[in-house]
Amino acid sequence: MTKILIIDDDKTMRQVLMNSLSSLCETEFIESEEMKSSVELAQKEKPEIIFIDIQLPEISEVNAVRGAVADLKKASPNSNVVVMEGIGSDETLLESAMKSGASSKISKPFRMEELRKAVEKTIPTTENMQQVKKEAKKAKAPSIGKTSRYSYILIFFTLAVLSSLVFLIKSRLFRDSGASFDFRSKNISYICINSDAVYVSDWMDYGIYVYDKNNFKLIDALNQDKAQPTAVAVDAENFWIADSLQGFFFHFLKSREKKTLPQVTFKKEHKSPGPSPTGVYLDGDIIWSYDIHTKKIYKQKIDNLLVVITSYDIPVENPCGFTKYKKHFYLADSKTNRIFKMSPEDLILEKIYVFPEYEKKDYRLIAFGSDGKHFWSASENGKIYRHPPSALRSIKNISERK
Repeated sequence: MTKILIIDDDKTMRQVLMNSLSSLCETEFIESEEMKSSVELAQKEKPEIIFIDIQLPEISEVNAVRGAVADLKKASPNSNVVVMEGIGSDETLLESAMKSGASSKISKPFRMEELRKAVEKTIPTTENMQQVKKEAKKAKAPSIGKTSRYSYILIFFTLAVLSSLVFLIKSRLFRDSGASFDFRSKNISYICINSDAVYVSDWMDYGIYVYDKNNFKLIDALNQDKAQPTAVAVDAENFWIADSLQGFFFHFLKSREKKTLPQVTFKKEHKSPGPSPTGVYLDGDIIWSYDIHTKKIYKQKIDNLLVVITSYDIPVENPCGFTKYKKHFYLADSKTNRIFKMSPEDLILEKIYVFPEYEKKDYRLIAFGSDGKHFWSASENGKIYRHPPSALRSIKNISERK
């Protein structure tokens, strides 16, 4: 487990960075918004890596930056300090940080390759570790005789045939069974499902990927440079992207010739009701969104986005998906892996559920949605799951949320 301290006064950026780093290695995060407590945390926790934003208000001068990096290195000498620079950062500040002991620099918005290089200077990433384990296992594998080898092949073949038979029988008996698919992106921020396809947004490469719902083969992709897609919503004619960094919704019109995505035509951008929209859902002429900063769910008319009809408090800490199923609304929480069922009239919490795949909490649920027939979720282990509604396990004791 790699201990990482992140120092940034922007909560959204901290969350974005944590999501990215989680895909590279097993991590334990420590967060801080200002320098004084950061030095104390570094001294107490001794993290392997420290990420610090050099645009913090309290270290906006060269001497302050130099002192901040030096204090962190003094508090935790073995920590690698990585400085984060945003658009318009002062190069003098950056130079000062590097000379004071920082080992790497990365830019905002984050790029996965930069993060990987910064992390690999300290510890091997998940991909490298898997390769090392694979090679070690191969090196230690005992040799087996010719007869034993044939026995193993026969056993394997028999098990494969039996597994196929079991699968066919289950498929016949339980036609509404779930399924899981591997997905390529490690930076998935949202999923949206309609009658035709699964739409997956990747905020790191500004891409929207469209997969077939049945075999999960990639059938379309949209790369655009207007927005960093934190969330995506699609209906028959419209395509919406929420950008939490800019605080805008971007509205595109879909081509009538294609049911999936391209070609799309940019129509208009709209200021979101909160500063950091991280979820969006289309419901007829209503657009719902939630904001990680204000901790609110907003209801607006699509034809009048200047007015918020009403807003509701979010009952979870880290929302990662909002959808509607049989009149009720459902909100997912990535911190607890729970699904919250809310009333259609006033979004009052009614029940709390969990899917079997997330009960042990080995992996976080990072995205959630519904196509009206199944629920869908994305896990940080690289899987997208299709769940039958019957798979939801009700949690009667509210204290299980912890």
